[in-house]
Amino acid sequence: MITRLRALREKYKISLAELERTADVCDQELSRLELGIRCRSQRREKRVGDALAALIAVRRAQVDALEQDYLSARGHLLEMVEGSLDEP
Repeated sequence: MITRLRALREKYKISLAELERTADVCDQELSRLELGIRCRSQRREKRVGDALAALIAVRRAQVDALEQDYLSARGHLLEMVEGSLDEP
């Protein structure tokens, strides 16, 4: 048996470190919660849920930006460019 959090992390390729960046919980604590070593509580459920929601928002923004960059480059994807697309 695994937690729903771990199932979601595995399904959507979310590392503990990535989730930790959006959570107020260190990766070791997240791991203990996933393994059932730490007890569930409403406070922990909320913190982990809020972190996952924040991560979803970050990923959504990244995908939206990727889509805009793709649409701008469509038809020219294999052309050489100078520098990086990160540059203004």
